[in-house]
Formats: sequence, C-alpha cells, structure tokens
Amino acid sequence: MLPDQNTYLIDNQPLIDSVQAVYPGRGREHHGLWRNVRKPVFSAIRKLLVGGCLIAMTVSVVNDEADARILEQHLDIAHGVGVPLRWINLHCTEEVLEERATNTE
Repeated sequence: MLPDQNTYLIDNQPLIDSVQAVYPGRGREHHGLWRNVRKPVFSAIRKLLVGGCLIAMTVSVVNDEADARILEQHLDIAHGVGVPLRWINLHCTEEVLEERATNTE
C-alpha cells in the first residue's frame, strides 16, 4: 500500500504492453512508437514531481543502446525537475534476464 495520495507507483509494463500489441518485438517501429507513447506520460510524471509527489517507477533494462536511452530518459525526469533520484537495482541471472528480454508475454 502506498503511504498517501501524493505517492504514485508507475509500472512501466502496461506502457510497453500497448506498444508491444501494435509492434511485437524490439524493432525500429516498436522503439519509435514507444518513444512517442513515453513523451506525454513522462511529461505528466514531471508535473507530478514538480507538485511535490513521490514517484516510484519500474523499468527493466538490458545492456544495449536502446535501453541505455530509456534509462537516460528516466534520469532526465529527476534531473530536469531537480528532485533526488533513488535507484534500486534488482539483479537476476543472465538466463532469467534473457528469458524476460525475449519472451513475448
């Protein structure tokens, strides 16, 4: 349970699912649509932060250029509005990570 009405848990997966439904996989079209979906969502998140809200976001990244850009966008949210960023890195085995990255579900 979240502490109060000014705290938000934003799960990245439903955003990805909508893009995945249109462009399965991780191709150029998928990433292009994903960037367009993220823009208004991240803009709204910035407004919440400026308003004093606490945001907890999920993101899953692997070691490639596309995910490095996604990570940069998350960092830009915090830096752009001057709020502290707390990073929690949960690690899994390479086998599990590969399954997550290639699984279409």
